[in-house]
Amino acid sequence: MKKMVNGLSILILVTSLTWVPVCFSQQSGPEEVYREYRMILSSKNDFDALAGLLSSRTLKASLQYIEKLKSRGVPEAEAKSNLLKGRKRAFKYEKSRKQTGFNQMGSKAVITFVVEDKNIPNHFKNKPSVDSVATIEKTVEEVHFVNENGWKLDHTVIKPWKSK
Repeated sequence: MKKMVNGLSILILVTSLTWVPVCFSQQSGPEEVYREYRMILSSKNDFDALAGLLSSRTLKASLQYIEKLKSRGVPEAEAKSNLLKGRKRAFKYEKSRKQTGFNQMGSKAVITFVVEDKNIPNHFKNKPSVDSVATIEKTVEEVHFVNENGWKLDHTVIKPWKSK
């Protein structure tokens, strides 16, 4: 009986060691994670659906925001809904985004987009590095990812691209 248990244990160990590389090799890359993120934002109204795509840092900040609203008497469902609405509002200009670059180094990756839309909100009005609204021709958006047991969306940086 003991030999049979040992044999079965070794068989399970060998099988699991064989499948581990296969599982890791099929993890989604940053571009696929971003595609899934876009799909969820455009088709669902559930913040929890995004949770698996967000980095631990982003998820922690989101949960702190939800807790802050809950402490003010806002129900958790409404707080999550507000957070999702904010993400969707920032994502409103998806149609005008054109991917211009992809850079991956180790456990970090950045996808760069140029947003060419006349209705882009003025993210830069309070930044002294930008001369005036008239000098901004395009907006550059960087979507940052980090590898935490699979690629996760970490944060987005929006920068002005001054006209020449």
